[in-house]
Amino acid sequence: MGQVHHGSATTTAAVRRAIQHSQESLRALAKRYGINQKTVAKWKKRTSVADLPTGPREPKSTVLSIEDEAVIVAFRRYTLLPLDDCLYALQPNQLFHWRKLAAQGALTATRAEGEVVAASEYRALQNQVRELQRLLGKKTMEAEILKDALEAAAGSKKQMLRSLSWPNGGSR
Repeated sequence: MGQVHHGSATTTAAVRRAIQHSQESLRALAKRYGINQKTVAKWKKRTSVADLPTGPREPKSTVLSIEDEAVIVAFRRYTLLPLDDCLYALQPNQLFHWRKLAAQGALTATRAEGEVVAASEYRALQNQVRELQRLLGKKTMEAEILKDALEAAAGSKKQMLRSLSWPNGGSR
C-alpha cells in the first residue's frame, strides 16, 4: 500500500526514518536523497516521521453570534436574496465593522428606526443648505431692488405723460 502525503512533500516516511537514524553529514544525505540540506536538518531534529499539522492550533468557531445572525436575517429580508448570496455579500470584515460601530454607539439611529447618514454626506448637505440660503437672500435683495426700480419708473412715467399732455386742461 502506498503512502499518502501532501503535494509539496519531497520525502517519504522511509526516507525520513533513514535520515533520522543516519550518522552521515547533512550534505551527503541531501545529495543522496536529492533534497535540500535544510530539509535534512529539519528531519534530523524531529522525533517522528509524520508531517506536523499546518493551520491554526485552535480552530475558530464558525457559529455566528446572535447579533451577526440578526444582521444577516435583516439584510436577507431587506434584499430578498437567498441565504447563500447573503453570506457571500456580507463579508466577515463588514460584520466586524458593524459590531465596532454598534459598540461605539453609532447605530443608535437604527434602533430608533431613523436613517443613518455618513458624516461626510451630512456635511455636504449642510453646505448645500447654506448655499441655497445665500442664493435665496441674494434673489430676495434683487427682487426688492427691482420693485423699487419699477415704482420709480412708474412714478416718472406718470410725470412724463403729464408733461406731454395737451395744454389748457388737455382738450384739443
